[in-house]
Amino acid sequence: MYGLEVAFILFGALSAGFLSTRWGRKTSLYCCGVLSLVGLCIQCVPNYPTLVAGRVVMGASMGLGSAVSIAYWSEIAPPHMRGMIVVLYQFSINMSNFLGSCINQGTHKLTTGWAYRIPLLVVGNLPLTT
Repeated sequence: MYGLEVAFILFGALSAGFLSTRWGRKTSLYCCGVLSLVGLCIQCVPNYPTLVAGRVVMGASMGLGSAVSIAYWSEIAPPHMRGMIVVLYQFSINMSNFLGSCINQGTHKLTTGWAYRIPLLVVGNLPLTT
């Protein structure tokens, strides 16, 4: 299941150039947010095929967001702040990985369906966390 998500992260990243050129970076980021919310909702349906479909949608969202956001931020930022913005972008990726691990550690002993739903709902839209 995770390999399929990574494949769609690649798909989202590769399609980011076309989408951001065609409709602009801001619109692409809005699409990324909508895809992320749709992917989260799909993943919360309690059966395996919909979980996989939600991960696919989430993967496309993560790839698109990762490719477009840093380009958009570097375009709108004042020149003296661009380096710090890139550093904070990488920090946010690392922090989301840490928070995802903490949430997973806190819910791994649950025996209900919430054991997988809580991590998806809390940090499911952060890059590479769930």
